[in-house]
Amino acid sequence: MRAVDIARRLCRRARPEYLEAFDQGDALLDEAGINTPLRLAHFLAQIFHECGGLTILREDMRYSAARIREVWPSRPEAVRFAGDPQGLANCVYANRMGNGPPESGDGWNTRGNGFMQTTGVDAHRRYGARCGVDFVADPDLLTHPDYALQPALLEWSDMGCNALADRNAIKAIGNAINRGNPNAQKPPIGHEDRVAWFDRIWALMQQGGTAPAEPSWRVAEPDPDIADLQRQLVRLGYAVVVDGRKGPKTVTALQDFQRRNKLAADGVAGAQTRAALHAAIDELDDPVVKAPTPPSADQPPIANPGATGTGVAVGGGAAIEGIDRVGQIILDQKDQLGPAIEPIAAAVPWVKIVLVLLTIAGVGLMAYGAWLKLRPRAGTPL
Repeated sequence: MRAVDIARRLCRRARPEYLEAFDQGDALLDEAGINTPLRLAHFLAQIFHECGGLTILREDMRYSAARIREVWPSRPEAVRFAGDPQGLANCVYANRMGNGPPESGDGWNTRGNGFMQTTGVDAHRRYGARCGVDFVADPDLLTHPDYALQPALLEWSDMGCNALADRNAIKAIGNAINRGNPNAQKPPIGHEDRVAWFDRIWALMQQGGTAPAEPSWRVAEPDPDIADLQRQLVRLGYAVVVDGRKGPKTVTALQDFQRRNKLAADGVAGAQTRAALHAAIDELDDPVVKAPTPPSADQPPIANPGATGTGVAVGGGAAIEGIDRVGQIILDQKDQLGPAIEPIAAAVPWVKIVLVLLTIAGVGLMAYGAWLKLRPRAGTPL
């Protein structure tokens, strides 16, 4: 299935300039190496997103105040240009990308343009020089059917997108086109829409017999970055195969990890997700040791370290070895009470018997306590 056939089927409101460019561009696509189903599907997905399903020739710039704040948060002064497309372009694109100040008009003249929405004087000049066309003097030439595909293909090739497409790395491709950096950790702006376009294109290509009747991730080449991600998930207990292909099991595992770590469960391994994965694995390798609980009066007594093989506690031994003191107390109390109760004992014989028994008990306890102190203990050298 040719690119123009896919465009006609999926982009019902496509601009005729774009359709004509595709119709005469098969040789250019082949020359740029876009000669496999996976490469063509990814290339078209990026283009269809960038120019709104082939309906946008130039960036509209009709933004509401709320949208201006969202797209250009670092340009609060731009809000006053809500409803003024030319003023807004000259404000937000001034003094960068090779553009002059607002009054130069460069922002408006070189606003988003063509298949890849090429923006700025520098990009128009660079691609113009390589295509042999002065896109700065006449920016509308960038959407002319004879030239429209050339800047898009140059940008695609400059960013190494064929190799990324072979690995089905749609996030990296989107960042290459949107951010100029395929290794950016954040998903590209419009990532969900780029994915949706790719899914529609791939399904259509399968129906037309130009793509294998398999999910795109199955026909992709292994991606070292995905393999590394899978190894991390395996370390954390997820049952995924380390094959470098981002299939549904890998996505499901990644989403589960994101939910457990209170991250956006989008299945995209961005900077925050990568950091959380590394932290979780670091915790496995070097678990945090909790501080011991401080001792308190409510805790049981600590075992006697000097008593091997015994369950005798320090507190229990102290209680037993205090028996002689109990005996001494009994005798002391008996001696203190003796003078007061002796007249009663003379009159009541059994009281005298009690005093004798107290004396015997006190002496006996003192003797038993002394024996406990002198007896050999388990674990004590004899």
